[in-house]
Amino acid sequence: MRSRSASRFNWLAVAGVLIYGISGYTIHRFGVEAGLDVLARFGPRCPVFSFTGWKCGFCGMSRAFVHLLDGRVESAVQLNLLSVPVFIAIPGMMMWWVLRRPVDFRLHPLVPLVLLVLLALYSLVRNLVPGVP
Repeated sequence: MRSRSASRFNWLAVAGVLIYGISGYTIHRFGVEAGLDVLARFGPRCPVFSFTGWKCGFCGMSRAFVHLLDGRVESAVQLNLLSVPVFIAIPGMMMWWVLRRPVDFRLHPLVPLVLLVLLALYSLVRNLVPGVP
């Protein structure tokens, strides 16, 4: 028998996939400019960029997702190199959780640390090397 929190997480995963679909339809219907306008008004602000003036590993990701939802892969990659893999990984992980319904899922303790180090390296490279998105 599954725990209550596992069941709740599955519903969140389904809701996340639906949000991707609804957002994609809306952006395709009303245009990328409308999506970018909504982000400019109500979207998240990067605290790293606000305090340091340096782009973090996720800077430009929201705008890149808007471009990806409209099928503009090249412009999304120009905004953030990681946007395509993250865009594919999020719904993939959500669907994996929905279909597999694992009760106990554990990552190797080094996986988050390695991902954090890679993200920090990407942040440094994109700020120090001209032309890296």
